[in-house]
Amino acid sequence: MTDDAQLTIDGETLDEELIIKTSGRVIRPFNRMIGEVADEYKLSATDDGLHVCAVDAPNVMYVDATIPADELETLSIQGDETAIGVDRSRFGSTLSEARYGKSTDDPVTLSADGATLEATVNRDYGGVPATVTDRLALIDPASLRAEPEPITRDRPSFALPPDAFIDIVSSFNDSKHIAVSVADGVATFSGETDTRAREVALEVDTDGKVEPTYFSADYMEKIADGLKTGYAETATVHVDDEWPLTVRATTEQNIRVEYTVAPRVHNE
Repeated sequence: MTDDAQLTIDGETLDEELIIKTSGRVIRPFNRMIGEVADEYKLSATDDGLHVCAVDAPNVMYVDATIPADELETLSIQGDETAIGVDRSRFGSTLSEARYGKSTDDPVTLSADGATLEATVNRDYGGVPATVTDRLALIDPASLRAEPEPITRDRPSFALPPDAFIDIVSSFNDSKHIAVSVADGVATFSGETDTRAREVALEVDTDGKVEPTYFSADYMEKIADGLKTGYAETATVHVDDEWPLTVRATTEQNIRVEYTVAPRVHNE
């Protein structure tokens, strides 16, 4: 925990409630994965790490993402939990200064007092050190959409390489809906247009049975984009008859993310 740490902005001293030291390779994909669902979100910090659970405006899809404390260089909070409201686009613009290429991973320090976030990025220009500092107005977390209730139903599930999920969903980019079904150890993704019907069947390790359940192709594409932008390494699909579909994934930086999308009513 922080001990009376203070932050000075525009000559005014503010009490810090949150200090995070991390890097571009950790925090940038985290923000981008959330951005597939929500433009604004509540970032909660506890001793266990950083956590976000946010729902989109139509209340069709939500994301639940966590950076474990062990993946952060420093996580300092006041009390048991500190929460701030973040604008995903403005936050992403600030974080874009932190490179995370094959040979670069710029340090990022985030400090917040509840009303203001100071983001500092340290980078190097060919041996010339540079510090980039942005100060952003935060959003009152109480003004954001309420976090959704988690789904506790035990649904049939199967592991699927993230690249496979991304490629399969992309192949239905001209369909309005994607149907997912499971039977006899085979998971089937199918979709159709006025001129084409497509089906992708995969042999998976599951004994579950799921009748064709339809999901918006646009929302499935958001899940695929989240897995791609977050560099997901593992993924598991959870689905049941006319129940929401959840994709649980872990990234190369050990970020845990869940995307859940509600089924669509399908008219023959």
